[in-house]
Amino acid sequence: MPNHPAHAMPPQRESGVTAIIAGVLAVVGGLFHLLGIFLQFADADVIFDEVYGVVAFISNIVLVLTLLPGAVLLFTRKPAGRLLVMGGAAFAVVYFVGGLVWGLASTLPSTSLTSSQAGAVAGATGTILLVFMVPAIATFVLAIVPPTVRWIAAARAPQAGGYAQSQPLQPPPGYPQQPQSW
Repeated sequence: MPNHPAHAMPPQRESGVTAIIAGVLAVVGGLFHLLGIFLQFADADVIFDEVYGVVAFISNIVLVLTLLPGAVLLFTRKPAGRLLVMGGAAFAVVYFVGGLVWGLASTLPSTSLTSSQAGAVAGATGTILLVFMVPAIATFVLAIVPPTVRWIAAARAPQAGGYAQSQPLQPPPGYPQQPQSW
């Protein structure tokens, strides 16, 4: 009788590993971009003279304001945290790709580099940005996968064997209905 309802296995709880890793990566990314803000303030006279410096500064602020609160909300199993982390991670990837394009477009044509030197500069720049993009991509993927969604949803679902909060307790069948005293 293994298929009898009394012998059914209780549903497994979601472990939340994917969500927790996404949250940790979001915290690391948020702190990285917070460091970027502080470093830009240290060299503010040079950074704010160029358009890219202003764009980088504003982008770092956006990333800090999405990744850090998103991670906190994700750890507390709020759907808004997942959305903030996903948005921040996607924005980080766009920011890094934009930085790569901007850097290559502004550096290579204005220099007298040979083609092999230009290739080395492009390769080094691409490698550095790829190192920064991998955690952002991983954060996005971990925040979007179904186990993260289920882990967040499990916090809102009534516990097995319990009653949902919106349903008042009713007497068992065969007992008379009790009058409400309030």
